[in-house]
Amino acid sequence: MSAIADAVAKARTELAVGKSVDEELDDISKKAEAQAAEAQKSKNAKALRDAIGAVRVAFDQSGNARLLHVEDSGRLTVLGLESQAASDWIIARVVRNGGAAPSTSTLDGQMALLRNNARIQGDRVTVYVRVAAVDDSIFLDIGDPEGRAIVIGPDGWAVQHNSTVAFIRGPAYGELPLPCRAGGAYEAFAVLARWHRAAGVPREKVPAVIAAEVAALLPDGAAMILNFIGAAGSGKSTHAAQIVRTQDPVRTGRIPTIREVGIEHAAAAAQSSHWLVWDNMPVLGADQQNTLCRVVSGTEDVKRRLYTDGDVARLAVQNPVIVTSITPAITAPDAASRTIRVPFTRRREFRSDTEVAATFEAQRGELLGAQCDLLVEVLRRLPDVRKQGGAGHRTAGFIQVGECITQAIGQPPGAFKQYMAADRAAEAQELIEGDPFVRALLRVLKQWAAEAQPGDRLPPWNIWMRGTGQRWAAVRLPDGSLLIGATSEALYKEMLYASDARSWPTSARATTAFLTHSAPVLESIGIAAELVPLGGDRNRAWVFAIPAEVLT
Repeated sequence: MSAIADAVAKARTELAVGKSVDEELDDISKKAEAQAAEAQKSKNAKALRDAIGAVRVAFDQSGNARLLHVEDSGRLTVLGLESQAASDWIIARVVRNGGAAPSTSTLDGQMALLRNNARIQGDRVTVYVRVAAVDDSIFLDIGDPEGRAIVIGPDGWAVQHNSTVAFIRGPAYGELPLPCRAGGAYEAFAVLARWHRAAGVPREKVPAVIAAEVAALLPDGAAMILNFIGAAGSGKSTHAAQIVRTQDPVRTGRIPTIREVGIEHAAAAAQSSHWLVWDNMPVLGADQQNTLCRVVSGTEDVKRRLYTDGDVARLAVQNPVIVTSITPAITAPDAASRTIRVPFTRRREFRSDTEVAATFEAQRGELLGAQCDLLVEVLRRLPDVRKQGGAGHRTAGFIQVGECITQAIGQPPGAFKQYMAADRAAEAQELIEGDPFVRALLRVLKQWAAEAQPGDRLPPWNIWMRGTGQRWAAVRLPDGSLLIGATSEALYKEMLYASDARSWPTSARATTAFLTHSAPVLESIGIAAELVPLGGDRNRAWVFAIPAEVLT
């Protein structure tokens, strides 16, 4: 009995010093939570590794880091590595893989590692917004979830799946309709011409507007500035929006407009839009008009990166431009040479916005298909048209696009060039009327032309630049045309007395700058103006070659 009693006593002692049931359960719970936390931590780490491992980072043509990933649908996603969209993208993939959203410091560390690895490996990628030129083809991104693009080449166009060409798609990036084939170049031109005429584009401006919208799909600086001019209710802004939406729509159906005319604003907008639009603008200043010239011909906005001393950020911009205004917004000669001015008149019949939008929506696919058909003709004919020459240096690319289109619809070579020359001459007369400097220059040239002596070339420079004191000379060539040579000082002195404007060059050097900017207007009315060296690098003079009929 004593042995049993001892066992019971021992059991009672152990029970008295042992843990309660609640305490045991609490221990078990803590152990389970620790194990779950460790498992979740491991799961989070794996989910983050999987998300990071699924992406590639490369530097674009401007040196900015880009995150790239092929979606399950095959669509290639391209995001700026420093953007919130890139962070959101990684977090979404981590959560989808069963992990928890990583902390900001953890995510920043992973992004820095990706960026450094890409820099060490030298990864590079060319990124595009809506339009890309790859080899001999143009890719026009449709913007659908499948990642399809319209691939346009000299042999035709087709809608294809794209998982190789990197397109940047902003949050408002819209989807293009599937294009419809027009049936040939003439039919495509007719489709677009009817659309523009119905919107109020004057008949004589239709060929230039069609060439401009086709040139907008080319990457080599053929784009132009479209200045739609008209009073309120003329439909200029509506048609500008429709032109943009045929190639570069946004989800809202409206066009994103830029309020400030500056390289920094244009470059920022160009990161998410192919067409850049300034709506309802006044007459632009000289610097603003120079900015638009740089935008269509190509430039970069270079700035110091935030929170750094030596690192810089580069944003490239080379985009087609539309400016709408009540009166001509672009008047400076240099910018005007890159501009197609399209006057709109107030519409007699009124249609509601809903009706206009529905009509346009019904024909979007047909319009896009017509543009693709004409672009095929441009790509096919461009090598031969370039050999024809004579397009002029400033708008050579645009003139060549127009020549390809007009020749495709049966016009002879040179027809579009002649059409644009006539259009430019008419616009130049309007610009001259509003430009006191050019008016004064023409008065001086006409005065000197009246004193021109017969000859086949200008006299030696030392005769009229030294000794005589007049510093100009004029000869009438056997064909009746004129050569007039003059120093900037002579032009400045003569034109100073002809001035009726407050804004006027204040020196001979400033006169040279004014003449340089006015050269495109003079060229459009047939006067070739060139600053040439005479008898040494330090002796330069302006030489004007003038057809006989210009100054009569």
